[in-house]
Amino acid sequence: MKQLTEAIFTHFNTNVVGATKLYNTLASEGAVFPYVVLLIIPGPPDDTFTESSDGYVGIQTGIIQFTIYSSERLPDEAYDIQTSLHAAFDYTRELTMADYNLPKCRRGIGVILKEEIKGKQVWRIMTQYDFRLELKN
Repeated sequence: MKQLTEAIFTHFNTNVVGATKLYNTLASEGAVFPYVVLLIIPGPPDDTFTESSDGYVGIQTGIIQFTIYSSERLPDEAYDIQTSLHAAFDYTRELTMADYNLPKCRRGIGVILKEEIKGKQVWRIMTQYDFRLELKN
């Protein structure tokens, strides 16, 4: 998943506007709002092996979850980041990886919550993408 994570960071930093930073799995202690946290949740192999012209190619599926955090009074800032995120990642095939192709990246569920984090009211918007990676021949 290292190559997928690196490709997501590159694509995010080039295409998503409004967030101060993208963090992997957990934001740092002094993270400045608004920011986004990436979590990759690997799933079971969609197909352990699939035939190709020169043997077998492994397939890996899972979920890419982006969580947007904003401390603004209204959720507008978080929604703006979410709109930019959707424009960058909806059905993308532009994630460049040395060993994998990404033939599928489809947006799934999304959730919005307002909660208290360290004494501050914060909007949290989660967006998930189903992905499918195929090992290149």
